[in-house]
Amino acid sequence: MLKRIISLVLCLIMAAAVLASFNGCSTEKDESPSSDAIISETDNAQSSGVEDEDTYVPPDVYYNNIDFNILTWDITTEWVMEYSDTLNEINKQSYYHLNMTEQELGINLNIALKVPGGYGNMESFVTKIYTLSGSDNIDLVCQYSLAGAVGVQQGVYKNLLEVDHIKWDAEYWSEDLLKAHTINNKLYYCTGDLTPTVLETMFVMVYNYDLANKYQMGNLYELVDTNQWTIEKLYELTKGCYLDVNRNGQKDNSDEYGLVSAVYNELDPYQYGGDLECLVVNSVGELEVNSQLYGEYGTTLCKKLRQLLHDNPGAYCNTKENGRYSNAIREGKTVFQVMQAGELITGFTESDVNHGILPMPMYDSDQGRYRTTNSMVYSMFSIPIIARDPNMSAAVLESMAHSGYVKINPAIFKAMQYKYSTRSDDARMLEILRKGISYDPGRYLDSVGLFALVRRVVRDNVEIITYYEYQEELTRNALIEVNLAFS
Repeated sequence: MLKRIISLVLCLIMAAAVLASFNGCSTEKDESPSSDAIISETDNAQSSGVEDEDTYVPPDVYYNNIDFNILTWDITTEWVMEYSDTLNEINKQSYYHLNMTEQELGINLNIALKVPGGYGNMESFVTKIYTLSGSDNIDLVCQYSLAGAVGVQQGVYKNLLEVDHIKWDAEYWSEDLLKAHTINNKLYYCTGDLTPTVLETMFVMVYNYDLANKYQMGNLYELVDTNQWTIEKLYELTKGCYLDVNRNGQKDNSDEYGLVSAVYNELDPYQYGGDLECLVVNSVGELEVNSQLYGEYGTTLCKKLRQLLHDNPGAYCNTKENGRYSNAIREGKTVFQVMQAGELITGFTESDVNHGILPMPMYDSDQGRYRTTNSMVYSMFSIPIIARDPNMSAAVLESMAHSGYVKINPAIFKAMQYKYSTRSDDARMLEILRKGISYDPGRYLDSVGLFALVRRVVRDNVEIITYYEYQEELTRNALIEVNLAFS
């Protein structure tokens, strides 16, 4: 405890030195400023993603500056270990967030191995973990989202419910992830506020504020607040929004629309906006196919989405025949379009479109809360069974989750809002989206083959039971193997 107090005093001295340099009291440049020195830079964000009162209590451990070794997939850029004035604000905050964990626990974060590990390499990534031993001193694994489930089936991860220090009921952990992926009282991977990749890959509904006014759509935020923001309402608002800009008598990517959508993973957030998950944990703690998927609920949801995208005069749905139209929202040619949240930071840099953010529309007004999902290119964390001290690894996860919540989230939220900071409603929408992320196991278990079912049904404009029955036996057989891995 004494060493932790000494470390805290040293951090305060560093912060004071940085502040002194800003006041002309020092001519030396601090190459690695204290994380406290930048708090004022994020205070002006209209939404930080952080509650007003932070009740966090750090893990009561200190590790005397031990090297903490991480095995990570190579595509992720979240491990910002060195400070530079040239870093953008999000990367600066990523540095501060990691530094906060180091100072809090007395560790030195170290990337011991960086291995190819995207979708095409996730099995070889897990195989690499399988070949390691305790002498390799790997304490934590950071992997592509779908690789976590592969690692479970290979038996290389520790049950996170058996380690100390993680406070799963804290605001920086997702109750949805805990509930959806705790199978037979076992949880082998986690994600959330400890990585910027989750917010950056979160799907949001972007809208053109000026076009919405042109088509007299009224107060869209009020629709959200009164649970009237539904798939049917989106259809009603967009069906009359079409302008044949090039006057060639046919819909193409030169025209103006109410809604533009791709037919690939951009359809997935409509499914989860309608609160339809592929897999659920049953009463005996095992995964099973959600009966609503192929039942009346799923059938009706797909019918609504097929009407929205295929039987809508104001919609343009990308197909092989008419081509993609991914830049429509940035070019000011559609009122609504789904995007990943990270694209709000990079995709609108050169755009003059006055845009705002909404959640994905609900199935109906009785749904209760707004939901969304992510693209799959984000990080998932596991403690390998070869970890030197699983409780130390758990303390790091807990500390990183909190520091990401108070450091990274505000920076990301602020970066997303820089174009429309005069509308505080957009800040609320971002927080609604963050809290409504679905962690459906069906999106992580590639072997089960359900994650693209609804998207194919809507894309091809067919009944869902047609495609589900075709793969039903394969799905159920794959689930037997998955549940065995969690037994």
